[in-house]
Amino acid sequence: MQKVIESTNESYISTPAKLKFLYLDLNDLSSIAKSAATFCKNESRLDILWNNAGIGGSPIGTTTRQGLEGHIGVNCVGPLMFTQALLPMLRNAAQDSAPGSVRIVWTASLSIESHAPVGGIRPDRVDCGITQDPPSDYAQSKVGNWWLALEGARRYAEYGIVSVAQNPGQLDTDVWKHQPWWLMILVRPTLYDKRFGVYTMLYAGFSKVLLVGDKRYVIPWGRVR
Repeated sequence: MQKVIESTNESYISTPAKLKFLYLDLNDLSSIAKSAATFCKNESRLDILWNNAGIGGSPIGTTTRQGLEGHIGVNCVGPLMFTQALLPMLRNAAQDSAPGSVRIVWTASLSIESHAPVGGIRPDRVDCGITQDPPSDYAQSKVGNWWLALEGARRYAEYGIVSVAQNPGQLDTDVWKHQPWWLMILVRPTLYDKRFGVYTMLYAGFSKVLLVGDKRYVIPWGRVR
């Protein structure tokens, strides 16, 4: 993190920005309001919120501080709480911004198609409070992100805010850290460098193709489906 922050001071950057670290623990709902309050105290506006942090394939028994199934808690409930806390700032930014430029971007996954249970989400698996089937529980949390994007598109259109889901692609990131070595031998050749996922996220955040109220889905590496 410190290396990334220091890189903004490099002389080769023609339009330098200032990166700031914000503590956010999506595993503990009691800390989220404080993180949002810290952001609001230090910043005057918020134009784009990328909900990108999350966990995947975590072991059986994974749970959050409040006893939610780990993937749903960290990937859906935590980001939703953070988004709702920052919604007033997004609404304020939308009042004097170009139409469709203020956005909430949710991170979905190809696993929606490959591993999600029938119906998208099984309430009984959410209610049990612990991870029971890591691939399936992760996939249903990504369905949850997609649903949150659709509901956000419906609810936030009146404020001029775009809410969209994006699938960043099959990337070589730490999300695979809980997988067995033999599986990674097979999977790793199919993975792409993480920078490609950034391309998808930037498209979801800045593409002029996306409009307020759209219920479309951004797929790798910056296309609308």
